[in-house]
Amino acid sequence: MTDRFDVFLSHNSKEKPAVREITGKLREAGLTCWLDEEQLIPGVRWQGGLADGLQRSATCAIFIGRDNLGNWESEELDVAQNRAANQRDYRITPVLLPGLTDPFDTSLLPPFLQSRTWVDFRSGLDDQRALRRLICAIRGIPPGPDDGGRQSYRESATGITPYLGLDTFDEKSADLFFGRDADVQRLIEKLKASNFLAVIGASGSGKSSLVRAGLIPALRTNTLPESGEWAIMILRPGAHPITELALKLLELPGQSRSTDSLSRLENGLRQNDRTLHQEARLHITSLGLTPEQDLRRRIVIVVDQFEELFTLCTDEAERRSFLNNLLHASSALDSRCVVILTLRADFYHKCLPFEGLAPRMANHQYGVGPMSDENLKQAIEGPASLMGVRVEPELLQEMIDEVRNQPGSLPLLEYTLLEVWKRRRDQTMTLRDYHASGGVKEALARRAEEIYAGLKAEQQEIVRRIMLRLTQPGQGTEDTRRRASLSELVAQKENHQQVEAVVSQFTSARLLTTNLGDQEGIVDVSHEALIRGWPRLREWVDEDRAGLQIQHRLSEATREWIKGNRDKELLYRGNRLREALDWSQRRSGSLSVEEQEFITLSEKELKRTKAAKVLQISTAVTAGVLILLFIVAIRFDWYGTFKSKQEERRVIDSIEAGMILIPQGEFKMGGTEDDEIPIHTVRVNSFYIGRNEVTQREWWTLMGSRPSAFRGDDLPVENISWNDAQEFCQKLSEKTGKQYRLPSEAEWEYAARGGTVTEYSFGDNEEDLS
Repeated sequence: MTDRFDVFLSHNSKEKPAVREITGKLREAGLTCWLDEEQLIPGVRWQGGLADGLQRSATCAIFIGRDNLGNWESEELDVAQNRAANQRDYRITPVLLPGLTDPFDTSLLPPFLQSRTWVDFRSGLDDQRALRRLICAIRGIPPGPDDGGRQSYRESATGITPYLGLDTFDEKSADLFFGRDADVQRLIEKLKASNFLAVIGASGSGKSSLVRAGLIPALRTNTLPESGEWAIMILRPGAHPITELALKLLELPGQSRSTDSLSRLENGLRQNDRTLHQEARLHITSLGLTPEQDLRRRIVIVVDQFEELFTLCTDEAERRSFLNNLLHASSALDSRCVVILTLRADFYHKCLPFEGLAPRMANHQYGVGPMSDENLKQAIEGPASLMGVRVEPELLQEMIDEVRNQPGSLPLLEYTLLEVWKRRRDQTMTLRDYHASGGVKEALARRAEEIYAGLKAEQQEIVRRIMLRLTQPGQGTEDTRRRASLSELVAQKENHQQVEAVVSQFTSARLLTTNLGDQEGIVDVSHEALIRGWPRLREWVDEDRAGLQIQHRLSEATREWIKGNRDKELLYRGNRLREALDWSQRRSGSLSVEEQEFITLSEKELKRTKAAKVLQISTAVTAGVLILLFIVAIRFDWYGTFKSKQEERRVIDSIEAGMILIPQGEFKMGGTEDDEIPIHTVRVNSFYIGRNEVTQREWWTLMGSRPSAFRGDDLPVENISWNDAQEFCQKLSEKTGKQYRLPSEAEWEYAARGGTVTEYSFGDNEEDLS
């Protein structure tokens, strides 16, 4: 019996004949295959035999037919997944068999296989190209150009740079575009079902490169029937989308490229929503094709950076004419146009008001998610391997760790790879080269400084304010990024357009990310390395670290006030109001409109309260004689009761003054896997909590009796049961008319952690909190 196998063949028993046939072809290629009917010993438990076979096989092929995964195949996939999680080089390859629907519904794949490249035998088991790709997958080698792979550059490597920096990949650089093969396969399946496709992803997710360097080259190789003959045009809407579309149409063979032709076509597109469709039909008809060829011929219109239709185009009529032409041309019964859009996810909501566009996008879209570790590995190693250059394993792992789950990180990864490439030695890219280049941190800092230096003085001031708002100063820890709404970033003296223009520049440079689809329009720093690595920003933060904490507390308090329907009880009082007023005077013009309103009303409420106290004092003086006579006339125990009520009010005021706002957020709670409650993420809504523990004076004043373990008025109360604490909260609620309660376990832990909120809830003195 063979000790080791090249591949474990996992399959539904109903697909046994097809798997047997492919097994024979693999063995003819010199591969050793583990097949259950040949390896399992009768009478032995199958589970153990299957697990043993998977462990003794270098790779696993998961065959998927019309009956999908069988029960045993699902078990095998679970074991293979566990191995892949622990062994980075362990490969699992989905294999599609004849009988599956075309187009293939990728949702039928198990979640673990959703992002993996498949080998496609749907056209038949005799597909030699599919067989060669499967053999390459098992051997762990890239397929050659004859099998849809890439041409090695080793023979002509002089002067060729395999990494593009911040440039977008396109057809010319398609051979250098790695890590998105599975996405390309799924885009092709989408186009089999519709002539319309919206490719949607966050800024910096690589959606433009996916279409330009992934999908379009795939169409050129006849991935769809005769798609290699299709005319493909790529445009960006810009300020005048109709003109851009007309110019691209005039580039089709046989078109007259005169000024009169351009004017005629522009007018037609503006006045008639069928113009694009008609122009496409006329062009294809002019080619003299057979009826079968005519039926399959298409014009592909790629509208890259579709969000420009809303950011740059200000003519609503032109915007609608452009959209209506695209929608009609891609949906007509005799349609000959394929429309592909690339759209930043934060602009999705801008598409919803347009009739026809929203349902089309909802039914025919593809979301570009973050790259898995395996995909990132391919993107890093692939281009270098084409040049015969090795990437040091330590470098590979550190770069993956730097960009994993970081929004907008792919362009920065490519930029850093270019810098490392320039420093390589002896045909190896090393971790030393990476550190010499400054890594992603230095790449971000250089990019930020370049953008900042190119701005006008007033724009630079906006950058300063924005970046300080998006930085959370650490308290004994590293400074971190902080999300903020777009309205919070707009100061009183500015308008939204000025701020949005600056945010847009930094977003385009992959330094900020935006989610304008959020109700508030959320802005975030793309990578915390920018906060720690941009010297100019560090100087800004260090200039007024304490002031930043005041500002962020004010921002959170304002947000809670707005959420609380502007309840005056949520306004600032006492020390918080004084420090906020002092800071705002030093940073004149830095407050947002809502924050200024919050401060102004807080100050008015303070003045109103003082005026009411003055009136009370005046009234008291006027009635002084009567009060004196009354006090003389009554018994001293009445006075004691009056004094007791005053003490009670002082205690209650002290408790309420000590309440602080804990903003909403999330944190990791729990222990190790051996604990009863494993580590998990907990989301906590905002709440108020006492800065200090309840004192013994506060306890006996409200409860009416001193605790049994009395040790001093101002020391924390001890030996109190949960029921006693509940009763204290109830009495405090009755006295104040507000709802007080004990915090939950999650709220307690969240409030007590220093790095999660703007300030420690317990243990800080006033000097620290300033």
